[in-house]
Amino acid sequence: MSSLRDNLGKTIPNISVNIPIQQLLTLYGVEFEFDWVEEAVPDTNGLVYVRWQTSPNKYTILNTRQLQSDKERGFYRAYTQFAGGAQTEIIPPRNLRADSTVVSESIVEKYSAPTTINPSSEVIQVPLFGSPGGGPVSATGDINSDFAFRIYAPGTDFILEFENNSDDISYFKGLFKWFEVTAEALPIVKEF
Repeated sequence: MSSLRDNLGKTIPNISVNIPIQQLLTLYGVEFEFDWVEEAVPDTNGLVYVRWQTSPNKYTILNTRQLQSDKERGFYRAYTQFAGGAQTEIIPPRNLRADSTVVSESIVEKYSAPTTINPSSEVIQVPLFGSPGGGPVSATGDINSDFAFRIYAPGTDFILEFENNSDDISYFKGLFKWFEVTAEALPIVKEF
């Protein structure tokens, strides 16, 4: 197995230790995050969107997805085929590594409603079962959204959707954390 270089130019030696992949990537890579916050999602099937275009040159390894809503019926969905819509606000990704100035190659932006979304391109659907007036509640149980580990090809284009099915306006927050790695790093990632 050959050595790799991380985003800071450090050489990653041949690795044969058995540690969690997130810890390995944190040791040798740069982690990014973005917060998607909607203070007032309209009631009765109200929809809000974020477009996330992953790095065109690196693989995106999504390692955390946390979702919260303060109402009893909400759904988070992600799709890869859509048309129409427009940027309404940029959400700048943050570099979580204090000793690095590497900038994410991903583009994240709040988005107006797409004209069409292909339902067969759905990547995930997560129901959020909160309680009225009970404050923000994360998804729990078998559909736990607090951990997600996915590898996406360079240039994957997502439309992320939150739907409020309650009869009152809703607060929604999504926190996403990921690593951007080169094709050379993928064999090590897949070993774990």
